[in-house]
Amino acid sequence: MAVERIATGFRWADGPVYFLAGRYVLFSDIPNNRIRRFSEDESHVSVYRRPSMNSNGITAKPSDLELLSSAA
Repeated sequence: MAVERIATGFRWADGPVYFLAGRYVLFSDIPNNRIRRFSEDESHVSVYRRPSMNSNGITAKPSDLELLSSAA
């Protein structure tokens, strides 16, 4: 396994969490108030959720549902 750069241009990205069933990674793009999605199949980063309410924590439940957290 190796570290691979999938995108650039983020000031502060947080996360990430991998969803095996969908073969994608979600990560927080906090300053831009977005959750980003990297699709392993498409090798492409897209906006998954906007606004994200500045979520800075993502985790996956066994059912592949995402849970988000943010500071109040």
